[in-house]
Amino acid sequence: MGKAVSLYLDDDVIKASEAAARQRGLSLSRYVNGQLGASSGARWPDGFFDLFGAIDDEGFARPEQPGFEADALRRRL
Repeated sequence: MGKAVSLYLDDDVIKASEAAARQRGLSLSRYVNGQLGASSGARWPDGFFDLFGAIDDEGFARPEQPGFEADALRRRL
């Protein structure tokens, strides 16, 4: 199974990657995986990078989220 990876990229690189992914109808994760996979020669099975949020089901929705006012008070130590 795959692993989650955090990347720190320049804002220009992120904007260009997001635009390229959007243009191709892909998630950013799938687009970046394709770019990295192409350069490394790796081949992943179709659908391997389908992520949470890609479900096309009207009954599947994110529940209401509490506002910041519901957050616990913080004290400086």
